[in-house]
This record gives sequence, structure tokens and C-alpha cells, in this order.
Amino acid sequence: MSKHFYGWFVLGLAVLILAACSGPAAGGAPTEERTETAAAQTAAAEAATETETQAATEATETEETETEEAETEEAETEEATETAEGAASRPVSFASDVLPIFQANCSGCHGNSGGLNLASYETLMAGGRRGAAIVPGDAESSRLVQYVRSGRMPPGGRLPDAEIQLIVDWVNAGAPNN
Repeated sequence: MSKHFYGWFVLGLAVLILAACSGPAAGGAPTEERTETAAAQTAAAEAATETETQAATEATETEETETEEAETEEAETEEATETAEGAASRPVSFASDVLPIFQANCSGCHGNSGGLNLASYETLMAGGRRGAAIVPGDAESSRLVQYVRSGRMPPGGRLPDAEIQLIVDWVNAGAPNN
């Protein structure tokens, strides 16, 4: 055979080997496929980063909301404790200690409606459809104290222990109009 045949044969073989080495079977990909793959990977990375950013933002917002709620609850508890501590050094007053609790938590339902009205001392002591809500000097027998202690009232959530204690102390002191 001629030298040209062998030259062409070697050249063709070299081209086949190069093609095989850069082709998909050898783990490589044609240039267009590599570009598309790189673009797809970049898009996937950007989407993942955006998702992570959104998740981090939502987590931060949730933490901020929980912190605000905890601070509000803590402030309410401190206020109730301060009120109870102030009342411990002096007699519990209906006007200064008990009525504000009713106004903040009960008057929405027990204001001017039928049934028990907690808007004033006189209407509270008059009782409601089921009779007396307060038994002066006996908190244990007072329906209002029983409902508040059990969490039955107010329906929006149990009163802080310090506020319940103010009501109990006021009733046990004879429920005076002071």
C-alpha cells in the first residue's frame, strides 16, 4: 500500500480518537451542550439562592413577630404584677384595681347588654340572670371568681394570675365600693 493511504488512515484514526475523547460517551459534551448545561446550572443556583433568601426573610419576620408578642405579654404580666404588688401594700380598690380589669377584658360582652353588667359597682353587685356574681367576703362562693379562675371567662384567654388575685382579694375584703 502506498504511503498516502497510511497517512490518510492515521489522520482519520486521529480524528476519530479526538472525537471519541470529547464526545458524550467519554464524559465530555459537545460545546453547545456544555453551554446549555452551564446556563441551566447557573439558573438553578440563582433560583436556589432566591429561595434561600426568601426563607431567611420569612424566618426573620417570624422571629420579629414572636419577639414582639413575647415582649407585649411580658409587659402585660409586669403591669399586672406591679398592680398586684401595689395593691398588696394597700387595700384593693374597686375603682382603681378591679374595674380597670373588667373594662379591659369584660365590658365588651358584659357592658350594657342583658345579663351580668360589669360597667360599674352597682350593676356588678345587682348580679345577672343567674343571680349574684359576687358573694362579699367569700371569693370561693363567688361565681365571677369561679369563672375567672377556671379560664371560662373571659373567652379571649385567661386573665393573668396577678389580676385574678386582685379580684379575689377585693371579694375577700368584703367587695367594698372604694
